[in-house]
Amino acid sequence: MRIRIKKKFGKVLIPAIFMALLRLWGIGTGNLLFAEPGQGAGPIEPRHGGTEARRHKEPTEPIKLKKLSALTAYPIVKFNGVAAEVASSSDTEIQAKVPVGAATGPISVETSDGNLKLGAGDFQVVTHPSAPFNNGAREKGKALSVPANSSMAFSPKSGKPGDVVTITGDFPTKSSMLKLPDTGQTTCYDNSVFIPCPSTGGDFYGQDANYTINPPSYTDNGDGTVTDNVTTLVWQQKDDAIGRTWDEAGTYCGALSLGGYDDWRLPSINELESIVDSRARIPSINAAYFPNANSSFYWSSTTVANFTSLAWYVYFYYGYINFNLESDSDYVLCVRGGN
Repeated sequence: MRIRIKKKFGKVLIPAIFMALLRLWGIGTGNLLFAEPGQGAGPIEPRHGGTEARRHKEPTEPIKLKKLSALTAYPIVKFNGVAAEVASSSDTEIQAKVPVGAATGPISVETSDGNLKLGAGDFQVVTHPSAPFNNGAREKGKALSVPANSSMAFSPKSGKPGDVVTITGDFPTKSSMLKLPDTGQTTCYDNSVFIPCPSTGGDFYGQDANYTINPPSYTDNGDGTVTDNVTTLVWQQKDDAIGRTWDEAGTYCGALSLGGYDDWRLPSINELESIVDSRARIPSINAAYFPNANSSFYWSSTTVANFTSLAWYVYFYYGYINFNLESDSDYVLCVRGGN
């Protein structure tokens, strides 16, 4: 089988066959709850006319769990029973993220086939400047506070299948529902061509253009910011048209002071996709509220599951999403709120 990679506009565009192979290999799949902004995510859910509200999650940082030996199946990491995103896994280390809503409770690691279960007491702290343990210390049954937006690393020190010893941590608990605006899609199709949008019960009824839920609505705040009245997110109205690497993009947003606020951040891929306007093109965004948006690539904070050197972007020429190396230079539009 040949995989063709097409170079266009200085960007590596990954063909659909490669995306299919990623799913075939199980990358980004499994019974996991995926964190959205900031530090990696699994499969990206497509927008379908804003017909459903989605759970919006706070940024969370990785917790590293080093394994004694290889697991026999894909690992599942849970915090207080809530499944976490496993960003990467090897024979010696699992990287997972604290899920929003986990509250205070036990950390556990198990495999999808149930052959191995490790409790948090079976891990030792190996790296973290604010950890209450010394690096390399072996502790069991001692409370460990894990603040939001912090990282912690553990390695297993003992235990056998079935052993569960817990270590208590304080985890992010804030959670909210994020509505998505309608896509703006107004055209209907059958199997091959444009058609008048069908009526209820007709053939091909139920596609995106049949629904107008949460119509896009913005407010120009007059201070260089725009409020999305559907998602309540506040956006930087005009970017500076400077290309940045993914790391530089996050740093830029974190240092931004605009509209009297300094809590700006790089948007998640779902947040960034939410301002795509399918009625517009070149760029696919509401130019009345984002007047100098480029018809180009804009970084999101979301990395590709199991490939943390890749991150998702929105291509505002057509409004589609894809991913690229984090070392590439793309534009940046910052956001605040929503957490």
